[in-house]
Amino acid sequence: MQEVVQLLKDKAGLNDEQAVKAFEVVKEYIHSKVPPMFKGVVDNFLGAAAPAGSDDFLDRANEVTKETTQKIEGLAVEAKGEVEHFAKEAAERIDEWALKAEDAAKEAVEKLKGIIEENKHAGN
Repeated sequence: MQEVVQLLKDKAGLNDEQAVKAFEVVKEYIHSKVPPMFKGVVDNFLGAAAPAGSDDFLDRANEVTKETTQKIEGLAVEAKGEVEHFAKEAAERIDEWALKAEDAAKEAVEKLKGIIEENKHAGN
């Protein structure tokens, strides 16, 4: 953060208070544009920001990109696991319902046969 504040002072001619406030405004703006889970990544990046064009800045940008990619991949793996679990559970329940429906249909057919037999015997 201090490096960015110093850049704002040197390049924009701001005093300490103005530079800190400008930095905070930019940081808040970036926070408003990213999902809440990435605010820590933004804070880490801005906290270690170096002057534009420096190797440290590019290294940090690459590191933040890698961290963000890893977090997104982790979330995708978790989501996949949850979806697979839900699908398996749904399939098991559908199988249970199908068996119950089959049993109910067999029972209904047997009752219908019994009623038909009773009517045949009652008619004779």
